Amino acid sequence: MAERFPELVRQIDAHGHELASHGYRHRLIYDLSPAKFRDHLSRSKEVLEDISGKPVAGYRAASFSIVAKTLWALDMIKEAGFVYDSSIFPVGHHDLYGIEGFPRYPYAHANGLVEIPPSTMMILGKNIPFGGGGYFRLYPYWVTNHGIRRINREGYPAMVYLHPWELDPDCPRVAQADGRTRFRQYVNLRKTEPRLTRLLEDFPWSTVGDYLRIAQTAGKPFSPMQSID
Repeated sequence: MAERFPELVRQIDAHGHELASHGYRHRLIYDLSPAKFRDHLSRSKEVLEDISGKPVAGYRAASFSIVAKTLWALDMIKEAGFVYDSSIFPVGHHDLYGIEGFPRYPYAHANGLVEIPPSTMMILGKNIPFGGGGYFRLYPYWVTNHGIRRINREGYPAMVYLHPWELDPDCPRVAQADGRTRFRQYVNLRKTEPRLTRLLEDFPWSTVGDYLRIAQTAGKPFSPMQSID
């Protein structure tokens, strides 16, 4: 998409957003060989940096597909020059992603790559995702609001995400998708934009890059596999 619409990337950058990579194609890491993943990783970074003229520090795998069997990808992400990753969902009950028992808050991997996990709430001993995508559309708005305030009270920022197509209630439907996929993709699409508007009004927001700089300035290093204080 960046190659086809470079001006869109420049406009996003010009409006103050932080550019990061979601891979060259939306392919799950566990469906790729290490060699193919390395190629997709480097190509995505090069394309975005060539268009924007700025370094790209962040990466998120398609469908959070860094799972227990693809942890090998973390070294490749670091070697490609990324500073942080946001691909590990610390949950254990999803069919596509998640690593149960991983930290809920920002931490560093052994290779120094900082991990910014999508936001979850601890309920009855289980991490419950709420921070974006289908969860943002499926849950009532107050659940997202409560989850963010709860994380903020604990001294951390929330990581919230949305997909561009979720702002388009009339986006094309994939006819051959099964019932579960259709539900995940299309439930409450018309509620996304008003909820997002409300979310932007209810909380202050910044980029991951800003958060990393603030943490560094405050002398709060990201210890390996530990949340920062």
